[in-house]
Amino acid sequence: MDKALKQRLVGASVLIVLAVIVLPMLLGGRSDTLKQESRQIELPAKPDEVSIETRRFLFESPSCLRITSRTRCECPNLDPRTRREIEDRLSDALHDRLTQRFVDRRSARIVRRLKRGEDMTVAIRANGEVLLEGESVGLLRGFRFEPDPSLEGEDLKHVLTASRKALLREMPRRLAALEQEEPEAFSLEENRILWHGAPLATLEPGPRPAAPGLRLDHSDYLEGPARERLRVKLAAWLTAHLADSLPGLIALESAQKDPRARGPLRGLLYQLAERQGLLERREDGGQVKLLSPFERRYLARLGVRLGTESLFMPAFFAAERGVLNARLWALRHGEPPPSHPGQGVLCFTPEASSSGGALAALGYITMNAQRGPRLAIRADALERLAKAARKLARQGPFQPLPALSSLIEAGEAELETALTAIGYAAERDAGGVSFRRRSPGPKKRKQKARSAKARERAAESPFAKLRQLSQSSRAGGNGQSGGKGQAGKKGQVGGKE
Repeated sequence: MDKALKQRLVGASVLIVLAVIVLPMLLGGRSDTLKQESRQIELPAKPDEVSIETRRFLFESPSCLRITSRTRCECPNLDPRTRREIEDRLSDALHDRLTQRFVDRRSARIVRRLKRGEDMTVAIRANGEVLLEGESVGLLRGFRFEPDPSLEGEDLKHVLTASRKALLREMPRRLAALEQEEPEAFSLEENRILWHGAPLATLEPGPRPAAPGLRLDHSDYLEGPARERLRVKLAAWLTAHLADSLPGLIALESAQKDPRARGPLRGLLYQLAERQGLLERREDGGQVKLLSPFERRYLARLGVRLGTESLFMPAFFAAERGVLNARLWALRHGEPPPSHPGQGVLCFTPEASSSGGALAALGYITMNAQRGPRLAIRADALERLAKAARKLARQGPFQPLPALSSLIEAGEAELETALTAIGYAAERDAGGVSFRRRSPGPKKRKQKARSAKARERAAESPFAKLRQLSQSSRAGGNGQSGGKGQAGKKGQVGGKE
């Protein structure tokens, strides 16, 4: 086609389109003309500041109250503001009653449909709320369904029947999600294991302090294999949680299986594990004195401090660890757990219900006062006090100096109780109170004599001779190996220190 012809055809098409659009507008005028109108609005004046107060009125007769659609109070003896307050309260009460009546009717309608056997839609929200035809009928916490408290009798029975199928379908998905959860999703609060705040199991006394038992909460929607999967997951988390929170207690239990721990060392490890980290010297049976230098270093590597008054582990002085350790003690012995006095507290008066063993799990030694309540002193503070008192006692009787009281952060009465408990006698005269070291009585001297004889018998026993012979043979063998003799010596004392 000729180029000029094409241009003429395109121009004619454009003109026709413009004519179709523009000509009707020119001939008929605009039909969508907007009308503008302005009106002046008068705003009411700002009300005065009103102070709100609560008052109680006693009416002689309720005849002054008339509840209508507007809930008006017609009582000529009241000022307008008080009358308005009463009307507002009546309106709120009426609204609540009408709302509750509407909810009750809606619930009744759902129950009637359930009784007729109609199929109804059940949904479970992410927060565990269970909806039946869009209405909340309860809450799914963990693996337990908690119905709405307003449901009772036959109504509750029908709701449980209608929601059971949906809950049974939900449990496998929920269990699979729990098995994939990170450790942070679980927590231990007052012997209860929680999953995102929902209780799943309760701790029970176990064979060892760091191995409590586990009892799953009852659930109507978990069968045997599913319950076992849940138990395995929670037991694994609990083991890891205790190993991370109480590594010292786990180390004490594991060290008892070490072949290097024999004789007095193994006995002390067992006692420390049973007492959960604190053993008073008067209860060790004299085993500390029988420890070899290697065995003392072995205990030090475990975090055990050997003092003149006790064997203790400073790791339990931390409030969080101490509270967990004390809860395990209370669980195992059927006692109420003690209250922690607070981080850094050296001396306090414990509750009457707290036993000495539970307080020892917190790191405190309990002592009875001659006058007044019991006293609990942290083990390291008591060691510092005993060391300072021994230094002063070498020069004779000494006064209760303020420096001694500051070591346990207590007053003179508490200081006297502590010094008396660790073997000092208080003497009162015109000059005040002084303390001197009590001389051991006949019973104490006999105990020391028996301990010395026991050590002598232990040194002369066949087992001691056999150990000496074995050590000398190993030393001779190491001497023949040239440059390996020193390594053999380390192996004799139990390996790398």
